[in-house]
Amino acid sequence: MIDAVQVVFAPGAAWQRIALARPGVLKVWLVGLVPLLVVVSAVEGYALMHWGNKFGEHAPRLLPEGLVIRYEATYFLLALLLVFVGAGLVQRIATSSEVSTTYGDCFATVVLGLSPIFLARCLDAAPSLNTWICWGIGALLAWRSLYHGVALMLKPDHTKGFGLYLLSTLVLLLLSGLIHFVAVSVLQGDVVLPV
Repeated sequence: MIDAVQVVFAPGAAWQRIALARPGVLKVWLVGLVPLLVVVSAVEGYALMHWGNKFGEHAPRLLPEGLVIRYEATYFLLALLLVFVGAGLVQRIATSSEVSTTYGDCFATVVLGLSPIFLARCLDAAPSLNTWICWGIGALLAWRSLYHGVALMLKPDHTKGFGLYLLSTLVLLLLSGLIHFVAVSVLQGDVVLPV
């Protein structure tokens, strides 16, 4: 989880250290991703229940506990799905670019590269701040973080590196925006999922 914060504030140095350590999927999942999602969900869930959320032009309103739990569970599960599927997609993109890489390197890149988006959910604790502004801030920081992550973790040739970075980042940010949309739809009551 500390790596997730470091890639936001000092991405170059953090990615160099991570690339040297080459953490495996299990370590990144158990030590990095799950604690990050649990803490962020707890912060955002507490804020939604105690400070409320603003929908449109209406004043902030407190949300029932059941709705908040359903929203947080939806986001948590979709975020897990995003990183596992996203890592597979990044590996396929790298392979199609003739870059030899492992699923573990792609998984670490995706988890730590998208961690600014997950951390930006803490900004949703402010009831008057639009959720899409929070996501946008996280997406910009993820865009910046993935620049270093793709280069140092996947080690593409210079001629293929920028294309791999652009395509991987575009796919990951689109998927992240999609899960954010679905989760917010659950929070607003537009979508009811059996979570």
